[in-house]
Amino acid sequence: MFPGVTPPFAKFSWPATEVKEDTFMNVDLNEGVPALSLPTEIACIVFKMARIPPPSFDTLVASEKESQRMEINISQVCHLWRSMALTYPDLWSTFAHDDLWSSQISTDCLSMYLERSCGHLIDLHFRLGDNKREDWLDTVELLVAHASRWRRVSLHISRAWPADYLRARIECISVPNLELFEIVTPQFKPEQLASGAFHRPRPYFKGGAPKLTSTRLDCLSFIVCSPLDWHTFSLVTLQIEDNCATEAPWTVLISILSTPSLKNLSLVGEIFHAPLPEELTRPATATNLVNFRCSDHVVILFFFQHIRSSSLELLIIKDLCLNHLPQTNFENTGHCSFPSVTTLILLNCFQDGSHLKRLVNSVRNVQRLTLVHCSVNIMDNLITGSDGRMLWPALETVILFRPTSNVVSIRRRDDTVRYLTMFQERSRVINKKCKLGLHEAQAYRWQQSNQKTWTKFLSLGYYLRAFNSDTDEGQVVPWPAKQNTPFDKTSEQHFSTMESFSHLAMHYEY
Repeated sequence: MFPGVTPPFAKFSWPATEVKEDTFMNVDLNEGVPALSLPTEIACIVFKMARIPPPSFDTLVASEKESQRMEINISQVCHLWRSMALTYPDLWSTFAHDDLWSSQISTDCLSMYLERSCGHLIDLHFRLGDNKREDWLDTVELLVAHASRWRRVSLHISRAWPADYLRARIECISVPNLELFEIVTPQFKPEQLASGAFHRPRPYFKGGAPKLTSTRLDCLSFIVCSPLDWHTFSLVTLQIEDNCATEAPWTVLISILSTPSLKNLSLVGEIFHAPLPEELTRPATATNLVNFRCSDHVVILFFFQHIRSSSLELLIIKDLCLNHLPQTNFENTGHCSFPSVTTLILLNCFQDGSHLKRLVNSVRNVQRLTLVHCSVNIMDNLITGSDGRMLWPALETVILFRPTSNVVSIRRRDDTVRYLTMFQERSRVINKKCKLGLHEAQAYRWQQSNQKTWTKFLSLGYYLRAFNSDTDEGQVVPWPAKQNTPFDKTSEQHFSTMESFSHLAMHYEY
């Protein structure tokens, strides 16, 4: 409660004369409160900024539930603020529910928000746990009735039935204003899929979604809607994640890649099964893809051989088995599949660094190379390949980022000398300096283990800077799409440098 501001329905137990005198006194006090002298337009902007943003539900706890509906608190401060709040539709244009706050969705509260938002576009965020649902039918029907107003919809559903019912209801609706759609549902067991629980595919939004630009789907939700004609949407960002009991056909991936509007594609887990021989008769083209990150092994194995893209600039690969890449394709030096790729990021790659050269002919113009939780010996091949050619002559920066505290990145004292020699040799051959960035813990170890070499490395200008796990993660593993789309923060956990890789420490030498 603000000092000197009277709630609209304050209860008093004093005599009537004292209540009257006190009321007049409070009115006088309210008139002097600076917050009440703000113009209505300014006050409404302040109200809207005071709301806690609904994404990132995983950071909220049940004890905070009373503070989550800030707009309701604002409307109960005083009569003036209440009148302003109730006549400001944007204040009520976002509705969020988390089962941590309440075990059931209040349809009365949802109806109130839909009414007070006065026809404005709405953002909806739901995180449903394992509770037995008695509210879902009414909630879905209420939401579908206002489907034309949807702008951003985020759904995290932990039980099978609510997810299946939702898919059935949104199959044929029209969502003319929907810009972002995010649905994360349970991963069902193979026997549940085999039993026919999801035998009939249900493409989403048959009525049309002309403004839909950003979509995040778990693998099962993607499989269910895989017959969808992706070309009917204006998708700019598509993120599919988590393993599924069944995998989507290769032809679906080709259809997605050829979507003219698609610029950002993220694939997490095993999503697509291997292509049939007749599906590989000629390379497919990713029309306008700019940023691609992937941890689907099947996609990566066939990506460099059978996909072409002249627009791709950022390539992020996780858990890649470099030695599994087909070698014949990389021996053809006359063709570059991805000539515009300037940033290559490898996460959690522990294979022999000698296989790194297999990537070179497909992404030969790399300027920025980042190795996150990768074997240090990958660095050994940055000077020349086995044929004596300089690998990635355009390379400007290398970031070696291994923040796990119990892993020693600079393993031996002579590693520091070896790195210095490597960067000096590159500079001599191509007359261009390449700089090295390190995790701050790595930089500290190097400085302590070999002060002389460290000083020389700095003086020659080969050191880029130190990177911090907490503040620089977005620079180490950038993903432009996350700057513009309000997906739940859990959407980034799969490619986060902050993941725990302590179980991988056995791969390193000490």
